[in-house]
Amino acid sequence: MNLYVPTTGLRAVLVQHGENDRDNPTDSTSKYYYKVIDKVRAEFNKPNLACIVALSSFVGARFDNVRAAQLQIINTPGYFAFQGPDLDNINTQTDRPDGIHFSPTGQAKAGDLWANAIADSYLSTISPYAAESQPMASVACAPSNQLTVTQPAGYQYSWSTGSTSNSLTVGAGIYTARLQNGQNKIYFHQRSLCPQLFSPQPQP
Repeated sequence: MNLYVPTTGLRAVLVQHGENDRDNPTDSTSKYYYKVIDKVRAEFNKPNLACIVALSSFVGARFDNVRAAQLQIINTPGYFAFQGPDLDNINTQTDRPDGIHFSPTGQAKAGDLWANAIADSYLSTISPYAAESQPMASVACAPSNQLTVTQPAGYQYSWSTGSTSNSLTVGAGIYTARLQNGQNKIYFHQRSLCPQLFSPQPQP
């Protein structure tokens, strides 16, 4: 959420969990689903963040207590939760050799079910959270055929060179930086290309 979402934006979170809740009652499982979803929405200040919830309970058999909890989340009015794939339908020994985990063929089937479950009817009703404005670096000429690339103040900096300064004077090469703000959000600086030789154009 902090690593890529500030740069890419976000439409929904895919939720796939349930097998380990097979021994828990439905109300306990649904309570923790609500807690996790509410925590994510509150912590990242996205109160209407949509969730697409898979039906997933299979451990040698499907567990209706888990599925009932998942359906409760999905069917809560106004909760922005949508039904994802029914992964319990992937249940052969070939696809789940140990009765729980997906084999490579099971993983491929799960991927297909997820792709088919994310329907246009869902997407048309979900309002995405847009990407945030990205901090912009400035570039200036430096002596000896170098460039000085300066990031805006107020962040922690991690350059591809290993530097943690907000400003870098470099020769020929390609340079990138990762910026982190006080809320631990990550921003990816557009790469800076310094050619071996360059001639600044005179200002008119």
